[in-house]
Amino acid sequence: MPSDLVLVTGGAGYIGSHLVRKLLARGFRVRVLEKFLYGDQGLREVEGEPGLEIRSGDICSRRDMQAAAKDARAVIALAALVGDPACEIDHDETMRTNFESTKVLLEAGRSGGVQRLVFASSCSVYGANGDGILDEESWLNPVSLYARTRIMSEELLVRERGSLETIILRLSTVCGLSPRMRFDLMVNTITARAVVDGSVRILGPSQWRPHIHVQDAAEAFLCAAVDARPEHARGSIYNTGGDSENFTIAEVAAKV
Repeated sequence: MPSDLVLVTGGAGYIGSHLVRKLLARGFRVRVLEKFLYGDQGLREVEGEPGLEIRSGDICSRRDMQAAAKDARAVIALAALVGDPACEIDHDETMRTNFESTKVLLEAGRSGGVQRLVFASSCSVYGANGDGILDEESWLNPVSLYARTRIMSEELLVRERGSLETIILRLSTVCGLSPRMRFDLMVNTITARAVVDGSVRILGPSQWRPHIHVQDAAEAFLCAAVDARPEHARGSIYNTGGDSENFTIAEVAAKV
């Protein structure tokens, strides 16, 4: 009988704090591996809940990852340096956190007997790619270090996953409220400025952005980790969002 334990790296983060709550509500035991770079407010309200184990550790540490992955049924890898500005501060640290850690993740998954690995990637891998609708077979054209590290990690996971069931989710631009709030995401930024300043100023109003609510993103990771059939987890890559949530920056500003 498979374990009911799911490991979430970055479980106190923007998406992770919702995901942890959803997994607990479904009756799974949840182990979180967190560096708490942005504090612990994401899990503060559920700390001490039955079935929740929180570990302070680093996804780049083989010791931390192997200990955290032990006996886990699935690993959901959310921990990363996310977004272009954060990744540009220190390129070496970005490579270490966003790519070298993926090698550690694979090793820990294999040695710990993990059945399935779900990895957070990004629609930014498509970069500047014209005005057409993009699917998983579309040309990748990264324009940032962040996007390049996502592609490198994707390729590594697909190439070296072995018998490990693997699902990669290329997330649309996430938005919405979270216990660990982010205001560097487009919808959230525009909304915050509208509230604080009473007006918004935008650049590139005709640029299109795909969106997904943070609750839906968390649900997607849950489904991929525990509901998806094995034939859908063979190094599979899925765009995660919906065409109905594609808007130009000007349309988003007008809605706000």
